[in-house]
Amino acid sequence: MSRQEEKLAHAAASITTISASDIRRSGARTLPETLRMAPNLAAPRDAACSSATSC
Repeated sequence: MSRQEEKLAHAAASITTISASDIRRSGARTLPETLRMAPNLAAPRDAACSSATSC
């Protein structure tokens, strides 16, 4: 991490791919369950949160 300006195209990024077979093997049935498979990504765990867009 630096304090120097840089172009977005040159910034470091982390990408996680979750394949259909990963989802099947995990038994995930909702989008939040699926997203919890990705490291460093927070997904709601509250049963009242049925929408992936807000809680």
